[in-house]
Amino acid sequence: MRILSVVFFLCVFALTRSDSQIAIGDKLRRTDEAPLEAEILNKFKSTTTVFVLRKGDDLNFFQEQLKKVWTITPLEIIKLEDLNKYLGKEEYSIFEIQGNSYSFTNSNGRDLSCSYVSLNLYFNKVGKDGGLYQYLVAKMELHPEIATILQLGGKDTTFTEDIYNGDTIYNWNEVNILNFVKLVDDHFRKKKGLAFFEKYYTDKELKRLKKKTLYVPEYVLRKFNAVDKTEDEFHNAEDLFSGYSYKYKVISDQELLELYLNSEKPFYYLFTVKSCNKVLINIINGTTGEVIYSDYPSLFSYNIKPKNFKQLRKRIDKVK
Repeated sequence: MRILSVVFFLCVFALTRSDSQIAIGDKLRRTDEAPLEAEILNKFKSTTTVFVLRKGDDLNFFQEQLKKVWTITPLEIIKLEDLNKYLGKEEYSIFEIQGNSYSFTNSNGRDLSCSYVSLNLYFNKVGKDGGLYQYLVAKMELHPEIATILQLGGKDTTFTEDIYNGDTIYNWNEVNILNFVKLVDDHFRKKKGLAFFEKYYTDKELKRLKKKTLYVPEYVLRKFNAVDKTEDEFHNAEDLFSGYSYKYKVISDQELLELYLNSEKPFYYLFTVKSCNKVLINIINGTTGEVIYSDYPSLFSYNIKPKNFKQLRKRIDKVK
């Protein structure tokens, strides 16, 4: 069979335009929580799922922890050098980091382009023409260093090797990975889709957050300079959270992992992505993986700002 994975991948991204950080379900629709159709879900459940680790990831840790949160199919944890054994085969579904550059014309007639990097879950599906396509069923957008994004517009032939072996991905850590995989498993089992709107929040969870600490991974404070295309400076946390009157704490990835492994009660942390010409802001329940708050600032807002957390505080203030 012919493998036309790139064509289908581009079509999916042209449809979704990566407007959410996490999406699960049928064609990853932007504005509809569409679960996988029964036929697609049954096909998926007949596969063995493969998760591709990056260089430096602890194989023993992920073999133990991923199998605790993934229940819907058999699971294999592999390294990049073993990936070719599984590509283009109908019996496998794959968690893999993939990239895409997308060009479009805005309402003013200006030609623009965006590049995205995501941890995707797909399986191979035979199309009407007999070709074998990657059918994308879940994705979590990633926040790689700017050099990776710039590379996507040029020498994309080395992207996979670079992203798995050397490039920095700021929001690639154990907790984000485990919670994403857990979330996908939970939604598939419950036959639920997930699509984020421009504004999304759960009052029940925000009420809990009111009395808890919002944990802020260090990478969230990193600034993006749109002119120089650099990310070497950091926001001052006190200034950034000046309009947020509730508790927060800046923590390392290791501290976030310790919370995940040891917390008996729910904890909440920020999960942000600089996505093309905007920044996406989510708050995650670290125990369940569920998103409890999603903010979608205006276009050409490359960095989080104090007003974003002032807006969050106002939303929390309204919860009774």
